[in-house]
Amino acid sequence: MRINHHHIFLQIALAAVALSFFLCGYLSADEPINPTKLEKGKTYRLSHPVILYPSREKPRTTEEFKDIKKIPRHGTIRILKRAEDEERIWYFVSARDSKGEKIGKGWVMSGNLAGQRLEKVSGRESRASNRDAIRLMKTIWGDKLRQE
Repeated sequence: MRINHHHIFLQIALAAVALSFFLCGYLSADEPINPTKLEKGKTYRLSHPVILYPSREKPRTTEEFKDIKKIPRHGTIRILKRAEDEERIWYFVSARDSKGEKIGKGWVMSGNLAGQRLEKVSGRESRASNRDAIRLMKTIWGDKLRQE
């Protein structure tokens, strides 16, 4: 069996690139993002699930409760508007799941974002998860391995 050193080097290089992209999303030297100071027009990735309310009013009927949605872990919110009342800060957002699929628009309470490790993302990055990048790298490596 002949060893292809170029192929091994390529695999190691691709693994290093994939690992660096993966770690950039999770290990950051930046200060934690304050959930009461999110910027309009920016997109943030969530570390934990959050409730998306259809309005800032408390749901009173069963129908109103049915309109409440959940933004899953690693989902994103794009801040469209900020509103404050006597008790809390609210954000009107456009929400997507971790795969970039649209969940909808609604309201998120800043208090529900406390304890989150929010990550600011931009453009296409907000629609793609690290898992998608890893799957792509595995597909590329798999094709390279099958060619040998």
